Amino acid sequence: MTILEHLAELRGRLIQVACFFFIGFFGAFFFINPTLVHYLKAQIPFSLTLYTLRITEGLELSFELAALLSTMFIFPIILWNIWAYIKPGLYPEEQQLGKKYFPYILFLFIIGIVFGYFVVFPVTVEAMLHFSINLGLTPLITLKDYVLLLVKLVFSFGVLFQLPVLLVLLAKTGLITSLFMKKKRKYAYFIILVIAGILAPPELTSHLAMTLPLIGLYELSGILVQKMEKDS
Repeated sequence: MTILEHLAELRGRLIQVACFFFIGFFGAFFFINPTLVHYLKAQIPFSLTLYTLRITEGLELSFELAALLSTMFIFPIILWNIWAYIKPGLYPEEQQLGKKYFPYILFLFIIGIVFGYFVVFPVTVEAMLHFSINLGLTPLITLKDYVLLLVKLVFSFGVLFQLPVLLVLLAKTGLITSLFMKKKRKYAYFIILVIAGILAPPELTSHLAMTLPLIGLYELSGILVQKMEKDS
């Protein structure tokens, strides 16, 4: 394919993704947004009042949430278009790897989002609020701050749950082995602690809620790599 043909294909795929995005955006804005705040608070184990500080904040946040939900809904379409665009430039063995691991990438992303939403986020909110209350403070929580924390944690877990796929692919290419992973375990744990320290709020409970699952994923990756080595 020539450069112009590549650009034409890229434009076509961007238009396709944009069309799906706007369909999802308007659907989320008109049909999901009216009840969205209720569902955002549904997994918190106590009553929580959210506030807005500006007249326009509710509308602005509705647009942002609609865009976010639309992106989540069409995420498989985005991934598929990226794969379809780069696939012709890959070697046959690389194409086979992509086909094999694409479902796992999508599955782990969804699992990470679900885990972050139902497990880590409630623990984080409860721990942070109890900390403030124990100091004799009355938290005034804005809807925007609440949603930003939710999005940060949930999407972080969606990305971080790709760790097994990343490590297995590195093992496939011969860059790491199960023995290497065992020897470098303490360094891996340290990196995980640093990542959790950056992404999690500065509080022990929420830090552990992010650190322990990542350590578990690392150990699971080691088992998968070891099994792959035995089968090869």
